[in-house]
Amino acid sequence: MRLCDRYLLREFIQAFFVGLITAVLLVVALRFQQAVLQLAQQRAPASQLLSQILWDLPNVLEMALPVATALGAALATNRLARDNELTVLRGTGTSLVRLFLPFILLGIFLAGLGLYNANTLQPLAVTKREALSGFSQSAIGTFEPAQATRGGAQNEWLIQFERGQKIGETLWRMETISLIQNARVLLAPEATYDSSTGRWTLQSATEHRYNRLGKLLQETKTATQVVTARADFSGSLPFFSGQQSFQNPLSFEKLTQAAAIEARRGNKKKALELETARWFKLALSSMCAVFALCAPPLSLRFSKAGSFAGVLLSVIIVFVGWNTVLLMKSVALSGWVPPVYCAFSTHLLFLLAGLFLLARSD
Repeated sequence: MRLCDRYLLREFIQAFFVGLITAVLLVVALRFQQAVLQLAQQRAPASQLLSQILWDLPNVLEMALPVATALGAALATNRLARDNELTVLRGTGTSLVRLFLPFILLGIFLAGLGLYNANTLQPLAVTKREALSGFSQSAIGTFEPAQATRGGAQNEWLIQFERGQKIGETLWRMETISLIQNARVLLAPEATYDSSTGRWTLQSATEHRYNRLGKLLQETKTATQVVTARADFSGSLPFFSGQQSFQNPLSFEKLTQAAAIEARRGNKKKALELETARWFKLALSSMCAVFALCAPPLSLRFSKAGSFAGVLLSVIIVFVGWNTVLLMKSVALSGWVPPVYCAFSTHLLFLLAGLFLLARSD
């Protein structure tokens, strides 16, 4: 059966790469559309935006691998069944379980690859991406959008600006800036900030002082006002600002350590959130093995409906699997069921369904 196994694997791999490239390009295209808007509005260097997209690929792969696995298994089975090749192979006395074994083994391999991506490459990529988008790490000429942060030795300053441009290795020029310290407010249409010294130099500054009741006591205007208030701006490009439900920048090991620390502190809610995050970090990537088992027999049953049936079935499988995992994550966060059981209950359900369909088809 080695020749047959290679033939079946080739069918699976061809369909898998079609699905993988389609899924990756779709997600990247959506993000690149936002990147173009960022480039036009903030004049950020195109090289920086493209680098951010590159380092976001591990996040994209976490979603794309299960989708491509389901699509590859369904399309390969659908094509083999419509051309009666599976009928010929079964005529030799080979069971469906044996015929689909290459699909299952490849699905297990892809699950391992997905786990490595989520646990190793994804945390590394998040670090690289944050370094690219951080306020002090941006390329010279970069424009940052409106931001607000705290500054000063005791974070006593509230600092806001509408736009900033990096003009040197440690120097930034700000537009429409305000610095607020208790009853003291500094306003300026333009200012420079040296991140190495934490010094702000405000041009045409206006200083307001208020009493405890908020009544203006004094207004002073100066050509130049210097304030030392070191700030840590860590703004990120908007299309990379949020993590998806299953995407966590920490590795499984670090999430485990963080959950244990919160548990010792008595913070049960935070410990439960971290415990849920660490198990569900493994849940989505490992679904590759599950989809490789349940997609072929389901696609076989509907192969007479045409080639589009394989695509439709793979979409349905991924949709149902994804929403079931989302539901179980909500259950885990409620504390009713241990997170480890919730994380892999969907796997068990789909595995049982796949084995049942295999038994009925055989």
